Amino acid sequence: EFLLETPNGESLFPMKRLSSVAGDGGTGKSLFLKHLAAAIADRRDFFHFSINPKYKGGLVCYLSQDEGGEGSRADIKKIGCENMDQVWSPGNLDIGTMAEIRDQIKRYMSLLPNEILSLIVVDTGDDFLSEKAAGNNDGSVKSDLNHLRELAEDTGAAVVFIKHFSK
Repeated sequence: EFLLETPNGESLFPMKRLSSVAGDGGTGKSLFLKHLAAAIADRRDFFHFSINPKYKGGLVCYLSQDEGGEGSRADIKKIGCENMDQVWSPGNLDIGTMAEIRDQIKRYMSLLPNEILSLIVVDTGDDFLSEKAAGNNDGSVKSDLNHLRELAEDTGAAVVFIKHFSK
């Protein structure tokens, strides 16, 4: 089951799974996902993709430690999102690890037992990796990302980890 699908059967972002979007900084990864967040909240299709009807109008959580200007929430509103009550973007957090992200979102969702969580975006993902994961320590990176995988499975949402390469 996927969050986005085309009439030709092409799909993006499996539900209950962790995906990654990676590339050079400034290439539009965050903007792409902010447009997706607005489309989900507003119950509309996303460019040439259809949003899974079960998840249209669901909650979107957009986490970012890299908050410039007014932050992700303001950016999503400027895109034209009319249902900002469906978008949770807490901005710069006192969260430092993937485990803390998992725990905070699970606590938040426990307060909203009848809501569907459609998408969780972790932008810029490296900010939430442990010191042990520095230097591309494969085992530590996998261990850190396992918390997001668990979050996807537990909430049923599509979780997307954004990796920005150095410019």
